[in-house]
Amino acid sequence: MLEFAILFGIWPFVSTGLLWWGLAASAPLAIHLWNRRKYDRENWAAMPFLLTAMRKNSRRIRMEQLLLLAIRTLILLIFVAAIANPMISFFSSFGTSLGTKGHTHYMLVLDGSYSMNYRQDEQSRFETAQELALQLVDNSQQGDGFTLLLMANKPHVVIAEPAFDPADVREEIYNLQLHHAGARLQPTLNEISRLLTQTTIHQPRLTETKLCFFSDLCQTTWESTSEAEVRHLLENLATNAEFILLDVGQAADNNLAITSLFPTESLITVGRPISWEVGINNVGTQNSVNPSVGFFVDGKRVQAQAFEVDAKSSTSVRFRHKFISAGEHMVEARLSEDPLNIDNHRWFSLPVRESVRVLCIAGKPGSADNVAFALEPFEHELQRVQCEIVSETAIMEKELPDYDAVVLCNVGRISREEATVLSDFVHAGGGLVVFLGDQVQAESYNQYLGPDSQTPILPTQIGDIISTSGNDFGVHLEAGNFSHPLAAPFREVPGSGLFTIPSYCYFKLIPNNDVQDRVAFSFQNQDIAVIESFRGRGRCFLFATAASIISIDNSQSPAMPWTALPTVKDFVSLWQEMLSLLLSERYQERNVLVGERLEGNERGATPGTSITIHAPDSRTRRTHQRSLQEVGSNAEWSYENTFWSGQYNATTPDKSPTDSGIYAVNIDPTESDLRRFDANLLPHQFQRGFQHTPNTQSLNVASPKPIFRELLGCVFILLLTESILACRFGSRA
Repeated sequence: MLEFAILFGIWPFVSTGLLWWGLAASAPLAIHLWNRRKYDRENWAAMPFLLTAMRKNSRRIRMEQLLLLAIRTLILLIFVAAIANPMISFFSSFGTSLGTKGHTHYMLVLDGSYSMNYRQDEQSRFETAQELALQLVDNSQQGDGFTLLLMANKPHVVIAEPAFDPADVREEIYNLQLHHAGARLQPTLNEISRLLTQTTIHQPRLTETKLCFFSDLCQTTWESTSEAEVRHLLENLATNAEFILLDVGQAADNNLAITSLFPTESLITVGRPISWEVGINNVGTQNSVNPSVGFFVDGKRVQAQAFEVDAKSSTSVRFRHKFISAGEHMVEARLSEDPLNIDNHRWFSLPVRESVRVLCIAGKPGSADNVAFALEPFEHELQRVQCEIVSETAIMEKELPDYDAVVLCNVGRISREEATVLSDFVHAGGGLVVFLGDQVQAESYNQYLGPDSQTPILPTQIGDIISTSGNDFGVHLEAGNFSHPLAAPFREVPGSGLFTIPSYCYFKLIPNNDVQDRVAFSFQNQDIAVIESFRGRGRCFLFATAASIISIDNSQSPAMPWTALPTVKDFVSLWQEMLSLLLSERYQERNVLVGERLEGNERGATPGTSITIHAPDSRTRRTHQRSLQEVGSNAEWSYENTFWSGQYNATTPDKSPTDSGIYAVNIDPTESDLRRFDANLLPHQFQRGFQHTPNTQSLNVASPKPIFRELLGCVFILLLTESILACRFGSRA
């Protein structure tokens, strides 16, 4: 058994399953033994003389037969080994196996995906990778250079120019922090190519290059090796460098992950219970045993609930919570600890208001009354929506950022100054709804708010008025395939009044090629009725017709109202859905994924004012506000280094942390899938140094080389030898 252990240590096989054909090597031995079976003896007069002659040559004949038997058995064994594609290596120390000539450039590439945080025996895969990288540095020779790269969605270069002081390299490896994101192979290879080109120019004495990858071979990272562009990069890099893959992964059979956390509605105000849904996925191979999920608000656990979820399946858990105070709140769902803790948390940043404030600007008295009723049709002690109706002069008089949404109802003209104020409001995250009507002068809208204006907010140009004069039935709304989120809730109510009540007059909306603009409803003649656009961090809805029945089409006899839609019951439902969509934008800007940018704005702040970001890794960083032309008087800031999940706080010098903007940064749950990539499918450039086991203390590895060609050559030589010897021995017999 010791000999077989040595064989497999020296010869790792690419296709180990083919080694079962080695059993065929027993065939020559079986034939040999069969031919030696005893026959019935019959005395013969000449037999004593013949036996005497054979005894003289028996030792020679026996040795010849054993030699032929050994050669025939060896032929089969070596042939089976050759087709199994062995990789030869020799036991040596970790450092010297990777290069013993000195002047070697080691590029250490550590997998920074959060699956590397999986712990087994109190040590994470990433910590194992760090230990092995440190061991490589310790065993390197004087004159060797090191660069260090963290493989992530956006590769992080730690040491760009080769470092020759092992102490400095050790310190950088020791201080590496795992990112809470996935890792992409193609950008990493592009960055490696750039660094190698740079090293070749500036460090010509480093004549040998070793690319050492430390990874758990998670499928989400390595499945891209099948892509043509990745394989092309590998081919190019392999001309000047040697790839060494150091596998620190192992089978993972236990992992629960929180994949989502969100409120079931967007109108969240003080004093009203809100339902929250938590999505949980069991990506392990074991059924969960009495797990529970905790629901936290501002760091305090308010509820907990048990659940059941089978292996390789998902479930959802619901909570209800009532906020008793307005302001910024952080909601968190949390699972108990398991081997991968990073995906056991999910956060949601939520600004809770006393009530949602909507400003309705009426072009003439009564044109916004139906909107106000649809926003809050029932009277409560705690009003969820406060609607304020003002005249069109209030656009310049009101502080629009104090409101969540602004509705223009049949406003006649828009000035340049008013357009600037509305643009600032929308780009800062506000919601704008524009209803047209009989007072609207389309030229001013197109000039100052249209797609070709300096403050483009509207998704389309506003064309001529279309009157359905002579058609007693007018035109009705259609929702197409109900794909737009504003139309989707009405899929189950095909008899809704929205689709049966006619409109008799509307403006023709002329769309442009902006792919962000989406049609929610159209008229039955395919003209656009309701269209949506995204501008900055806010969004705008444009209605081709009026918001009330007081807009009159005098071209008809008798005069007819533009539309009767505001009088139907489902007009209320339409407004509730639309207000939820408008408010969801403000929630989305506070909730991003790891690696995405945080953005905010400060009213009245001086551009250049320092913003302090308090990250969950206990580090504090600063950014600066910047004033953008399209933002006008608002100063905006952005922050990109969201490498870790958790709560981020943004403060200005005149604000304490409790008054700061709160942001939630969450992981992409894709990386929670811990399935391993089949190492046999790796491109041939990757030479596998070793596979880590939890009890490994000292690791000896080598750079394996394929030797199947040499083995096939040995088979050919042995076949010739066997034929020659068999012929020679046979002739002498």
